Amino acid sequence: MRQISIPKEYRNEFQKRLNALVAAKSKGRSIAAAPEAPRAPVINIVQALRKSLAAGKKEEGPAEVSRPAPAVARGRRRKAG
Repeated sequence: MRQISIPKEYRNEFQKRLNALVAAKSKGRSIAAAPEAPRAPVINIVQALRKSLAAGKKEEGPAEVSRPAPAVARGRRRKAG
């Protein structure tokens, strides 16, 4: 099995902090958890879309119905070959 070489500049900060916490706990010190970061409010996307569409309809009024242009008749195409 091949071992992975770790560069000498690399320091595993997580492992270092974890070892410090374990050592502190083993000496009887109390460990406080870090406070959670506040979360951003959750936005209901469907509700926001409906609100946006309703606001757009109020401003614009009824939309015009556009019809596609009639197809232009072309001559017969030749088969390749």
